[in-house]
Amino acid sequence: MNDEQATLDRMTDEAALWLIEAEEGLSPARAREFEQWRRADARHEAALARLQWGHARLRELPEVDASLLPEAARVAARPRQRSAVWWGVAAAACAASVALALITGWKPAAAPDYGLIYACETGGFQRVALPDGSRLELNENSRVRVRFEADLRRVELQAGEAHFTVAKDAARPFVVEVEGVAVRAVGTAFLVRKSAFSVDVLVTEGRVQVCEAASAGAAATTPERSPGAPTGMVLEVTAGEQTRVTAGSGWAAGNLPRVEKVSRQVIRQTLDWQERKLFFADVPLRDVVQEFNRRNRLQLVIQDQELAERPVGGTFASDNIEGFLRLLEGSGVVTTERRGEWEVMLRARTGVRE
Repeated sequence: MNDEQATLDRMTDEAALWLIEAEEGLSPARAREFEQWRRADARHEAALARLQWGHARLRELPEVDASLLPEAARVAARPRQRSAVWWGVAAAACAASVALALITGWKPAAAPDYGLIYACETGGFQRVALPDGSRLELNENSRVRVRFEADLRRVELQAGEAHFTVAKDAARPFVVEVEGVAVRAVGTAFLVRKSAFSVDVLVTEGRVQVCEAASAGAAATTPERSPGAPTGMVLEVTAGEQTRVTAGSGWAAGNLPRVEKVSRQVIRQTLDWQERKLFFADVPLRDVVQEFNRRNRLQLVIQDQELAERPVGGTFASDNIEGFLRLLEGSGVVTTERRGEWEVMLRARTGVRE
């Protein structure tokens, strides 16, 4: 084996290890390391593409008489658990698919461009540069699967919320799918949030189409319809607007979700996690506490309703909950009491006049 082949084999092994980890979800730090590895050498990206293609082909191999296949194809066609062996065998699937094409006439699909999972932990924030030039920003407790195809850029939001700044590519629409809802764009910027009972969409630049996922993801059936083009009821949402799709609400005529105008202040508040800042303007303390609790392990508990309704204003670092507590105590209105390592009780200071 020459030095060049040894180098390529090493890169393939490294790519396999990265793909195994990516399937389970990358932490922000590991995602940055992965991006650095991919950009360090063009051959890294090529190794990833080969393994992803082989992995996809393993899932598509039809049932054939094993005795007709060469050993590499028989090994590649066996069901495998996700492991180093699984990704290692993906390389053999390239040869296996060629053998199957010769024997059965089966034609493999075009190689996918991308198919990775990004995840962000509690209290974290992650910004990812996607291969097409788009930018993905993940809030804490969020997870997406990104899979780019020849004619469609597809993202599945599996948890939390994400903001997308989409690179323009009219030939390859950008579709975000979550809970049966699809958001389709070509070149724009928007936020999608998944909650227990609804999907929220906020457009910060350009416009998007919101519809049923099955409609947005449908393949082209006529020359006039491009892949990803909606075919059912469609909701247009433009910059400075938002909509909420309630789970199970349906898309029948006359039952489309409402589109509402939102102020710059609301947009700023909605996206403040991008800068790890919390901005409030006369917001009840209960809502402020809820935002801090979402982002920190230390939890704040309000003892009485009157204190919970007190308005709060200002800009705060979301990860500086101790600083926020000092400000509350310094106001002369609130007292705090620690209960264990991860809980603080908030009470109205007695004798304080309005």
